[in-house]
Amino acid sequence: LLLPEGTGRATAHRLAALASTTTVELYEYSPQTGHARAIEPRDGGNVESWLSQRPEAESILSAAAPFLDRVRQFAPNAIQPHLVPGATHLEIRYRGLAFARWQSDAIFFGLGDRQQLLSPGREAAFQKLLKDLETYRSPLATCATPALYRAQPARWLESRIAADPGRVDARLDPRFVYAQVPALSIGDRGVMDLVGVTRDGRLTVLELTAQEDIHRTLQAVDYWLRVRWHHAREEFSHYGYFPGVTLDPRPPRLLLIAPSLRFHPATDIILRHLNPQIEIERIGLSEHWRRGVKVVLRQGISTSIS
Repeated sequence: LLLPEGTGRATAHRLAALASTTTVELYEYSPQTGHARAIEPRDGGNVESWLSQRPEAESILSAAAPFLDRVRQFAPNAIQPHLVPGATHLEIRYRGLAFARWQSDAIFFGLGDRQQLLSPGREAAFQKLLKDLETYRSPLATCATPALYRAQPARWLESRIAADPGRVDARLDPRFVYAQVPALSIGDRGVMDLVGVTRDGRLTVLELTAQEDIHRTLQAVDYWLRVRWHHAREEFSHYGYFPGVTLDPRPPRLLLIAPSLRFHPATDIILRHLNPQIEIERIGLSEHWRRGVKVVLRQGISTSIS
């Protein structure tokens, strides 16, 4: 593989996910000089991700509780707080779609870049936004074409599974599902990742997508590598995740979750060349997952190539 200079780091990291029978040489080249240099596959020690202190996150959630309680009166099961990694503010989402931002000194609301300060004079506009979300971003919406319904489908799917992970795997402990843990500092991920744990302590990475994407499988194993690296160093317990749970020392499991018709055709080819240490299960959902998560396909994957 030849990549432009300065762009090979994420690819080098992902080479650790390939089976040993697949040999890859990676080079970065300079367009100016035409020279290329070999890049050694990065070991886990060079992973660029981190875990935030869970007690700090709980402190932010506690401070935001009065506002969360108020907005949840409108839709108790639809509104979720999302802590942005490394930040001190909360993103408030309605079935995965961000509509407000809580800070210790101010609250903003609006969709996309149209954010405005929530003040007494704008309370009516805020109430209208909540009403529009309730009407058009409902699983039972009579018209599925409005932008509010179609926006951020992967985040909507993430919110459904995070609220009830047992829908996709009855072994998962419903008390502990964390989003974007660990946080990443490199890469181009716009990916929905959840990290959970089974009732007997086995770490599990849940990679979600609502649309067909050829890159998704390698992005999933990239994240798996990072979770494994932090787990091997016992950092999850150290930083306050999964309190009261004794984590199984084995590498985490990986669940690839998508509507059953949205797995890219290349997925099977890619899976055949992955490291057999990665225990993968593919879970296909009904196309009507907005109305309720129903598993219609469950396939254990053997990635061993001997």
